[in-house]
Amino acid sequence: MKIGDLVKLHDTGWRYGGEIGILVKAYPLERTVPEKEMGAPEPYGFKVMLSRGRIVTKLRKQMEVVSESR
Repeated sequence: MKIGDLVKLHDTGWRYGGEIGILVKAYPLERTVPEKEMGAPEPYGFKVMLSRGRIVTKLRKQMEVVSESR
């Protein structure tokens, strides 16, 4: 998962379940090439802008990628 990907939130959540959104920010921040080579951890938390215009924070395990950005 990376910024710009289209994601669908899992239905198991009690809020916003099944909604579609776009990843707008990652926590920890995106890794640089040297950080990737050194084995820095991948982002696990994301800010997601939902189709209704609301921005929410979600974990990687609470959503699935529908379409990847280029």
